Amino acid sequence: MTHMVLTFRGLAGDRSAALERLRVVLPSAVLTPKTSTLVEAQMNEEEIPLVVKTGEWDVAPSTFAEIRPPTLDMGALRKKLGR
Repeated sequence: MTHMVLTFRGLAGDRSAALERLRVVLPSAVLTPKTSTLVEAQMNEEEIPLVVKTGEWDVAPSTFAEIRPPTLDMGALRKKLGR
C-alpha cells in the first residue's frame, strides 16, 4: 500500500459522484476526503493507472503539507475579540 493524494479536476458539484465511481474502480483502496478537491488514498501501486485512466483525478505522492487539515485557534480569536 502506498499513500497518494488525488486532486479532483471537475466541477465541485460533481465530486461526490466522482468519488463514488472511484470507490467502484478501487474497491480495496482507502479513500479519505480532506478538502473540497483533495482526497487521501491508500492504494496499491498497480491501481494508480486505473485512477489516471478515469480522467477525473490527478495523482501525486502525498506530503504532510498536502493532507494536514487547516487549523484555527479559536482561543486566540476570542482573546482578540475580547470574549
